Amino acid sequence: MEPLAVDDDICILKHETAYTAAGESPVSVCAGDESVASHFALVTAYEDIKKRLRDTERENTLLRKRVKQLEDKLFRPDAPPSEGPQYVNKAFSAYRGIYIEKEDLQMELNKLKKEKSESERLLTEQLQAKELELLQLRTEMETSQVMKSLNSPQDYWQVDRVSTEQKIHQLQGELERMTLENSRLLERSGEEPHGLNGPDLDHTCDAKYKARERSMQQTYEALSSEVTRLHSELKHQTGLIRKLRPLISESRQGETHLHTNTDVEPRSGLHHSWCIFEYKSIHLLHVCMSVCDYPAALPPLLPFHTFSVCSAVPAASCIPYIPL
Repeated sequence: MEPLAVDDDICILKHETAYTAAGESPVSVCAGDESVASHFALVTAYEDIKKRLRDTERENTLLRKRVKQLEDKLFRPDAPPSEGPQYVNKAFSAYRGIYIEKEDLQMELNKLKKEKSESERLLTEQLQAKELELLQLRTEMETSQVMKSLNSPQDYWQVDRVSTEQKIHQLQGELERMTLENSRLLERSGEEPHGLNGPDLDHTCDAKYKARERSMQQTYEALSSEVTRLHSELKHQTGLIRKLRPLISESRQGETHLHTNTDVEPRSGLHHSWCIFEYKSIHLLHVCMSVCDYPAALPPLLPFHTFSVCSAVPAASCIPYIPL
């Protein structure tokens, strides 16, 4: 709409100029208020158009200067090249270097991973070999210890016999102490009826008898448990010797007759020590039963069987089972 208004104003100016040159007035010859108002409107429009033309020329001048500056900047022959391509080239070179370095690092990482897995595999194999070797050495050491104890049974069974004799002495001392206690209680029970009369006498005697019976029963149970434990230990050692006897016979086939004769003596001593131990244990139990005077409620001792002299160790029936 603006260009049309400008064209109309220019046309009005052209008509005014033409009328002025010819000596005629563009204003109507009509008199009155209408002609004055129309003349005032035309003058106002003319001034406005002139102002707009000046502003437009000023803007055109500024635009021409801007276009000239841009033309000088873009199309000047001695102007330096732009920094954009150089920046792109530098960025591409840096990216290429980083990519190549990344590839090298990835290859080195893969190589290190492969070396790590290989070293782990070798270390695992070495560890398994060491564990197997350690297990073999431990088995050989245990076997050598067992064979050593079997090849020199005299020292081994001597130590066992000493410990067993110590236990027997302890039991004998306890038996003697209980015997003295029993004698003292019997003496007191024989003296007290002279000074006691009435119904309290039976009650006191029953209480003392029950206390003595309980003490004797505890002693009997302790001795029975000890004999049972010794019996189970003897059975275990007998089974172990029977299992290892073929190995001993095989290992001694290539030895001389002199070594065989020297080996017989410890075994005879072993049998003798077993017989002494069993005899002392049986004698101890019989003495305890005879001295302690157990009541009829407790089970009696079973008769012992004869010893087995066919082998180096006593048979399983040498020490009977004693019910508790």
